[in-house]
Amino acid sequence: MESVKENEGFRYAINIERPAGKVDAIVQWCTLNFDDNWRWQICRSSSTTFPGNYTFFFNNNVDYMAFVLKYG
Repeated sequence: MESVKENEGFRYAINIERPAGKVDAIVQWCTLNFDDNWRWQICRSSSTTFPGNYTFFFNNNVDYMAFVLKYG
């Protein structure tokens, strides 16, 4: 679940899949609860038949663990 992303400037990363339209609420939750020290990336866009694949990146271990507990 955890991977080191030193080349990209982030210590922690987690990849999740979500159905169409569900990632927006996750991004909003992150924006409200975390500092500006996180990012996310679309690895595969969602469609009506396939979930989207997204990677979230963190430097702060507490933020990373909160995300894992809520969405991981």
